[in-house]
Amino acid sequence: MDGLIGGIVTRAGPILNARVAPADQEALARIDLRPVFVGVERDLIRAAIDAEPQVVRDRLARTVITDTFTRPDRAGGWIVSLGEERRIRDAT
Repeated sequence: MDGLIGGIVTRAGPILNARVAPADQEALARIDLRPVFVGVERDLIRAAIDAEPQVVRDRLARTVITDTFTRPDRAGGWIVSLGEERRIRDAT
């Protein structure tokens, strides 16, 4: 999560508090609000601001290794499912 900028979103909408404790993430999952962390790679944002389109193209062309609860959107964004023993410590 260190390289991502984003926040937690549930079926009820985004969580405005920047810090959501692991216990709260578990509670959101238990009541079926399906919490997910949605983030964008910090390096891609910096490259876009610095007007470096080739850096962005090269990064997006790389093969990404995922696991069972993280998935990229092939545009620099990531979606990470939370709850059920999956949690993040700092969603800022």
